Amino acid sequence: MPVSGGNAIQLTDYDSFAPSISPDGKLLACVSPPENRVQFARLDIINFETGETIKSFEVVPFEWNYRPARWTPAGDALLFQKNDRPAGNLWKQGLAGGEPKQYTDFNSQAIYNFAFSRGDKRLLIARGDATVNVVMLKNFRNSG
Repeated sequence: MPVSGGNAIQLTDYDSFAPSISPDGKLLACVSPPENRVQFARLDIINFETGETIKSFEVVPFEWNYRPARWTPAGDALLFQKNDRPAGNLWKQGLAGGEPKQYTDFNSQAIYNFAFSRGDKRLLIARGDATVNVVMLKNFRNSG
């Protein structure tokens, strides 16, 4: 929908999540989930003016909750995360194509969020360990 008002324009006719606008404001990156957990999700690049998908990369691992890929400051690539055990890392997918390249090399902790700083000189990454608690109930009776 234009900032000045008007009608909303549908950009995709398929499920798409985690949008991210390019630095020049002309492109939109979004994640299109796979049919099943074994496949990779697509990282689609959409032209804002036409709604046309101009690039598509099957590189994002299945997640229950997709986080947005982040555009590099130059707008020529996207960073996305893979939370492989035991560590999460960022990968860089160039718009020109080819295989994604590993961008960080952490050996522990998951990545929760990341963004380039103002001025685009630094990459800020929120990382940590996930804590999970399990409770066992014994002799539980449903009284209803």
